[in-house]
Amino acid sequence: MKITQQKRQRNKDRRERLLAAGLCVTCGHVPSLNGQYCESCKKDHKNTVSSSVKKKILLGLCVNCTEKAIPGKKMCKNHAKQYAKYEQNRKIRHKENLQLAEHIV
Repeated sequence: MKITQQKRQRNKDRRERLLAAGLCVTCGHVPSLNGQYCESCKKDHKNTVSSSVKKKILLGLCVNCTEKAIPGKKMCKNHAKQYAKYEQNRKIRHKENLQLAEHIV
């Protein structure tokens, strides 16, 4: 196994261990309130992701990978196709849930 693969596995194991213990997956000390991060790390993570996405948009890259985005869009063809399929399935599930809720009431 290559060093980078070993490092990824160690990080994954650490993250899973901290999450199972109810601790922040970044700092490991402060208890996580609702999710994976403590409030401080949550803000840092959000800022990092946000700035990364903004840079990719300015460069005309897909926000999910490093492929060229469709002109005027935020995603490449592959991710736009995946997202469209996800949205279609989400709408179907939502409609089914509404119908189920009507039967219960």
